[in-house]
Amino acid sequence: MIYGNKNANDLPQPFGGSFEKIKRVKNNTRIQFYEWDINVPKKSVYHPFDFKLKIKNAKKNMLSKTLQMHYPYTALHSYINVSYSVPEKWLSYGSKLCAFSMDGSRTYYEGGILNGNVLTFKTRSLGEYAIGYDNKAPMIEAVKVGKSYRFRVRDDLSGVKKITCSIDDKWILAEYEPKTNTVSGSIPNWIKPGTYNFKLIVEDARNNKSQFEQKIVL
Repeated sequence: MIYGNKNANDLPQPFGGSFEKIKRVKNNTRIQFYEWDINVPKKSVYHPFDFKLKIKNAKKNMLSKTLQMHYPYTALHSYINVSYSVPEKWLSYGSKLCAFSMDGSRTYYEGGILNGNVLTFKTRSLGEYAIGYDNKAPMIEAVKVGKSYRFRVRDDLSGVKKITCSIDDKWILAEYEPKTNTVSGSIPNWIKPGTYNFKLIVEDARNNKSQFEQKIVL
């Protein structure tokens, strides 16, 4: 016969307070919770479990309050679809509206597509989510501009999506290294000595652009 320890305490959950909604989730389950709509497609969970939901205070720079969508340590087998009904006063942000996930003080871009007043994104991770926007252009800092060139580039929200480098509007190869946030390269040898207009355009995932432009002598 096995006896339990009556003095033992339950393990504390990582998120305090009681949950507002608990629904048994299995494949092909849909949950509507305030402005949020969560669709769990077939084969996206490993086994049925009690899906817990809670609304928490808004975090810095976010438009919506925070959705606590179960626990981040619960693994998903494949993507689930999440939608948010956007209030009319936020629609002026247009394509800049997007979803973010949070892990402590860190914020991660989750993307999203706005169709009418509904923003939809997909994720393979549970945890904290909120709706915000990205209308901030990437940062470009010139380190060296000449026959060879090097720049520091950074985008702290949706991230760098596209790099375009040109000489007198003719495309030239530039290498982007996301681990060091650098763009570098050399002017091709087929470009003859002379004065040229060097241009670097950096675009993020929400189509915000920054441009560096300078005359160079080769």
